[in-house]
Amino acid sequence: MTWSGIRYQLQCTGDTLTYAVLAVFDPARSWAKPELVRRPYASTLILQHEQVHFDIAELLARRLRQAFAEAGSVCSSPDPQGAASALYEPLARELEALHDQYDHDTRHGQIEDRQVTWEDRITMQLQSLAAFQAPASERVP
Repeated sequence: MTWSGIRYQLQCTGDTLTYAVLAVFDPARSWAKPELVRRPYASTLILQHEQVHFDIAELLARRLRQAFAEAGSVCSSPDPQGAASALYEPLARELEALHDQYDHDTRHGQIEDRQVTWEDRITMQLQSLAAFQAPASERVP
């Protein structure tokens, strides 16, 4: 089971917003059943399934980058952190819902044709938001 999510930080310099958004994986909150990991085929399927969980986090991270890029009023707000949270919170809820829906639809990767459908769907959505891919140098603590 993979724990993945989104972290962000922002800084306002006058009305100029600088931000970093990252899809993250937390190994301390992730786990796998040892009996499955020992089987090579099962291990490969598990990794494919869990990769899509991370891809879903990246998809929502790109949508948050898009929201920050298009939001002209975050830094002019009396509460920039609150304005940023107002953009982040709905996406965080959607991220959790997508993770749950993905696990439900694929029975945690056990229904192969549904797994492939989700892989294709998320890949297409990531491609459509390629302009909001994180720079390689972007890091969030």
